Amino acid sequence: MTLDFDPADLDVVDGAEPVTLERVGPGGTTSVAVAGALRGPRERHPPTTSGGVSLEPESIVWHLPSSALGEFEPRAGDTLIAGAESFVIVAAARVTLGTRWRVVTQTLRG
Repeated sequence: MTLDFDPADLDVVDGAEPVTLERVGPGGTTSVAVAGALRGPRERHPPTTSGGVSLEPESIVWHLPSSALGEFEPRAGDTLIAGAESFVIVAAARVTLGTRWRVVTQTLRG
């Protein structure tokens, strides 16, 4: 028995997913599509409200490849959209010698 290997199959099993980052500023909304985002597990916390925005009592750490962001640098207050879910970024830091961003998010309530 032989197995056919197609490198495209790795796209299914590596856990990476496309996301969009959005920043609202005085000049309008800036959006950046990011391929290859890795989502960490959900962690439960007490519910919070920040700046009038209600946040779900859970956080998720994402890892975003720096090369996919271009000049865009994620920061607290930006929105990360993955499929039908929206998250607010509460912390962001460039890690692994600048090759990726570690982004901590909380789920936006509906």
